[in-house]
Amino acid sequence: MGFGISNGLLISKIKIEPYIATFSIDFIALGLAYVVCNGKYIYGFPAGFRSLTNGSLIFGFPNIALITMAVFVLLYILTRKTTYGRGLYSIGHNKEVARLSGMKVDQILLSVYVINGVLAALTGVLYLSRLNAADPSIKGSLTMDSIAAALIGGIPFGGGKGSVLNTVVGALIIIFIRNGMNIMNISTNWQSAVVGFVILFSILYEILLKKLMIALGKKKEYM
Repeated sequence: MGFGISNGLLISKIKIEPYIATFSIDFIALGLAYVVCNGKYIYGFPAGFRSLTNGSLIFGFPNIALITMAVFVLLYILTRKTTYGRGLYSIGHNKEVARLSGMKVDQILLSVYVINGVLAALTGVLYLSRLNAADPSIKGSLTMDSIAAALIGGIPFGGGKGSVLNTVVGALIIIFIRNGMNIMNISTNWQSAVVGFVILFSILYEILLKKLMIALGKKKEYM
């Protein structure tokens, strides 16, 4: 959560570009992880901690699936059924208009990155429990995969539209691609390239679709 607060302050108060601030904090966190772990693996966690993801409490469903569904439901309600969520979309669409309408833009932006930090911490805990090991470089391509999931799900860098459900669909597409390539014994060296092509295709598809909708709208005006 501390990294989320730092990120939020850099973006909302100091006005650093979100992409730059986020990657800067990412590198700081990675460096501190190497310092804390002394560049070594930490493994052999207690059975109780491992049961957080490997166990099952309700009707045989894995705990990690239940936690994931709970987070999804909470985020869906927060973004779709609350005034706070509607404010997020307004800020993403036009920050200055939202500010002029009386919204506390800086505070809301800060809260978004705090929530992001909490979710990142939860993800890390689940990951450690699942693998029963801590490795400073364990995040691998997770940062780019999360960005890819959002873009493939139709969420633009500028914000203002999209949904949690679409992001989940984007994440499932990436998982399907990676698992499919593993089953087909395709080298892992190609996986990042293929995901990159999928991101590019989704962005181009969105641009073409937007131009098509504009063209159809103009055509109706002349009819």
